[in-house]
Amino acid sequence: MLDFGLYVISDESVSKRSHVQVVKELVDGGVRFIQLRDKHRSDRELLRTAIEVARICHRSGAKLIVNDRVDIAVLSGADGVHLGQEDLPIEYVKRIVPGDFIIGVTVHSVREALVAAASGATYLGAGSVFPTKTKENIKLIGLDGLREIASAVNIPVVAIGGISLDNVEDVIRMGASGVAVVSAIISKDDIRSAALLFTEKLHLFTR
Repeated sequence: MLDFGLYVISDESVSKRSHVQVVKELVDGGVRFIQLRDKHRSDRELLRTAIEVARICHRSGAKLIVNDRVDIAVLSGADGVHLGQEDLPIEYVKRIVPGDFIIGVTVHSVREALVAAASGATYLGAGSVFPTKTKENIKLIGLDGLREIASAVNIPVVAIGGISLDNVEDVIRMGASGVAVVSAIISKDDIRSAALLFTEKLHLFTR
């Protein structure tokens, strides 16, 4: 089973730095799961960036997941794709990706979690657990919702939404296999140090 631990999402609208800069600091900080999320670049620019980021990740032993874009994920040599509820169905995605491709799915309820798990998802991104500035008008599932989702499936559940050093212990105790973090790490001046702090704290609860 994959060990997610700290899963960081690179988003230039949050970090104000390039994906390449952010990812270099993340891997230096020991992050082993990184998601590339970009809603603004052209297809050609996104593919070029994904290829470069995949190389950085793989040199460091990290996994790269591309948000939404199955085509970019496959063509860039990324390790997987993360799908939302409105993206391509998993059963169709599995037809065009390698057999060992990682497929993550965002879920907001036990029902969505059960459907995604039954369809062949590798892991679930469950949230939003707490309020977050990175997405507006998002439904909160809270710690109780996270616990219900984690208890309902037999695949890893990564908690997302408002995760910070102050609440990461509560999240792990609800059954999450890892935490997905955005602004609490990539908005910091020293991304590497911020990632190391999270990794150290996670190790206290996941040994």
